[in-house]
Amino acid sequence: MPGNTFARLRAGVVAAIVAVLLLPSVVQAQAARQAKLAESAFFSEAMARAKESSRPLIVFGVNEGCSCCAAMKQALATQPELQLLMTQYVSTEVRFGTREFVAIWDEALRQNPHSGHAIGTPAVFIFTAKGDSVYAGRKDGVPPDDEFKRQLIAGIERNGGLRGSAKSPTASLFPDISRARHLFSHGNAPAAATIISKHISSENVSDEVAAVARLTGLKVARQIGEEELDSLVQQLSEKGELLLQTKMAAARAADDTRTAVKLAELERAFGSFPSFAGKFDTCWKSLLARANVPHLKEQAQLIDKARQAESGPEASQAIAAYEQVLAAYPGTKAADLSELRITQLRAPKSAPSRLWKSKSGQLSVNAALVAFDGKSAQLRTDEGKTITVALDALSAEDQQFLKTVKPQN
Repeated sequence: MPGNTFARLRAGVVAAIVAVLLLPSVVQAQAARQAKLAESAFFSEAMARAKESSRPLIVFGVNEGCSCCAAMKQALATQPELQLLMTQYVSTEVRFGTREFVAIWDEALRQNPHSGHAIGTPAVFIFTAKGDSVYAGRKDGVPPDDEFKRQLIAGIERNGGLRGSAKSPTASLFPDISRARHLFSHGNAPAAATIISKHISSENVSDEVAAVARLTGLKVARQIGEEELDSLVQQLSEKGELLLQTKMAAARAADDTRTAVKLAELERAFGSFPSFAGKFDTCWKSLLARANVPHLKEQAQLIDKARQAESGPEASQAIAAYEQVLAAYPGTKAADLSELRITQLRAPKSAPSRLWKSKSGQLSVNAALVAFDGKSAQLRTDEGKTITVALDALSAEDQQFLKTVKPQN
């Protein structure tokens, strides 16, 4: 027993001594890990900005008092070609030789052990938005030469091409494409075109990006889903072209105001499509010259706006829009069309048809509810026949439905 006690005591003393000896190394290891995290944070934050904008990242390692570093900064701020190329980058600067600098250098060497063998000031690191190393090394030459420009172009190319806006695709792009395809497949091309028109840039690349494209020969990068959008735009353009030709061909035999309303709808739907550039101006000029109706285009656009309001949750909004036509253009065909539509919108809505079943389930009929007095329901079948059915003769589901209907005496 005393021997066991002594053995346990000796083991405890040894463990304590080992812990004391190892404590500094544990503390040092923890400090090293914290320092490593601090070093990588700079690079991680810079890469996060690059990823968010889908642009490549360029990091400059510089020193105060370095004449080459000063020359590079001066060239980047004053040389037009470099200024254009740098618009495609997320750029940041780090002090040469610091832990942050070493962390970036280590990452470049990890990906390519042969890069960065001649590091000095100013140092240049180029990464794609995905974090792939493109270039790492010292930039010789004052000011930056053609080789530096080629490195910048290579970084943009490896990143997938030129970027216009830093804005990412809207969250509604894919759902809108799906909705538009559904409408298009059901023959409603104008509604489909209206949905996706907000996603169409009409190929209007900014002057800045166009200048970079001319300088580099690179194309503007296509984002995910844009190919699908392009395909749908092409299909809708062909259908819209046919609709426009058909409408204008039949315009002479049609009512001028109704033709103008249809033209306003097509222009709203397809006006941003590149293939329609200038076509609507030509159509309006032809129609207005023949019709000779003052303010016909403005009248048609107001009616089209009111029709758009009909898709909203409140009929009152559409009615108010049609009343604007009445107030602005009294005595015109547009006013007559608006007054007729107001009457239709204010008319009571008939109940939609539904399937009614008997309590036994053996009989059924498609019909709309006309009236319900609490005891029996008056129904109008799809064939136009009116029938009356006692409440207790209907299925439990139908009885439950009628409980939500206010009885009418």
